[in-house]
Amino acid sequence: MEACPETIAKQLLLLYVALQPEEELGLVQKTRYFMELYGNMITRPAVSQYLKQTATGFIDMITDYEVLKRIMPFFWRGTSSFDIQDCWDKRLRKSLGVRYDNKFGAFDWDLHMRFHNIGGKMVGNQEYQSFRSRGVAFNWLESEASKPNRSMVCGVVPNGNDFLHYGYMGDIMTGPFVAYGLDCKDKSMLRSTNNTCLQRSTDITECNLREIFHEIQTRTEYKHKKMNDLNLGALVTNMNDLKVVDSSADGEPQTKTVKKCIDLPNVKLIFLTINYLSAF
Repeated sequence: MEACPETIAKQLLLLYVALQPEEELGLVQKTRYFMELYGNMITRPAVSQYLKQTATGFIDMITDYEVLKRIMPFFWRGTSSFDIQDCWDKRLRKSLGVRYDNKFGAFDWDLHMRFHNIGGKMVGNQEYQSFRSRGVAFNWLESEASKPNRSMVCGVVPNGNDFLHYGYMGDIMTGPFVAYGLDCKDKSMLRSTNNTCLQRSTDITECNLREIFHEIQTRTEYKHKKMNDLNLGALVTNMNDLKVVDSSADGEPQTKTVKKCIDLPNVKLIFLTINYLSAF
C-alpha cells in the first residue's frame, strides 16, 4: 500500500545495521557500514557484499511472517550490472542545466554562499564536492569505494531480458551531512583555524554514530576518544574519478544467516507515511 516501499525498506536496513549485536559487527565496522549505506552512492566492496548477502538471507522473512516478526524484511540482492554513476550524472545535468560545464564552481558557490550560511560550516569543500559530483559523501584515506549502493535505488524498471535499469530519485543537493555531521558533544571535534574546520563532517558523523551505537548496545555512557591524529578538514587531496565495478560475473551472493537485532525493552518503532504530516 506504500507508494514508495523502497524508502521504508531503506529505513529498515539502517535500523538492522544499527541494531546488530557487537559479535556480528564491531563498533567501528558497524559505524562505517551504516555511514556508507546511509550516505554514499558508491561503497566499498565489503559493504556491497554485506548488503547482498544480508538481503539474500532476508527473503525468508518476506514469505514467512514468523521470521518477519523476529528480524526485519529486506530485498536488495540484484546481481545484474548497472551504471549508478550514469544515473547520478543525468540528474546532475538536469539540475545544473547550462552550469554543468562549470559544475565545480557551482558546487563551491552553493557550499559557501548557501550551505555555510545556514549552519553547515562543518562540511568541507572537498567532501561536499565529492558528494555533489559523485554521490560519495563519506570516505576514508585507507579505503576505496567501487561498488554501487543498491539500497539507494528506487523505481526499478524492466529493460531488456538480462538486466534491470535502476533509477535514483533522492537528494543531490544537501547531502547526508546534516543528520549527524554538524554538531558533536565532544567540542574538540568542532575546532577551526583560519575559518577552516580541522575535522570533516565525515569525522563528526562517525564520532556521533559511535556514541549512539555504543549506548544502544551497552546502555552506558560513551566516553569520546581521539579517533586519529589527522586534521582532514584542512587537507586537500586529489579527487580521482571513481571506477565503479558492478558485474553479474560476481554471481549469486551466498546466503547470510540474518542475526536477531539487539533487544530494546519498552521500545516500539512505528513507521508513518508522509500523509500523516497533514495531521500536524
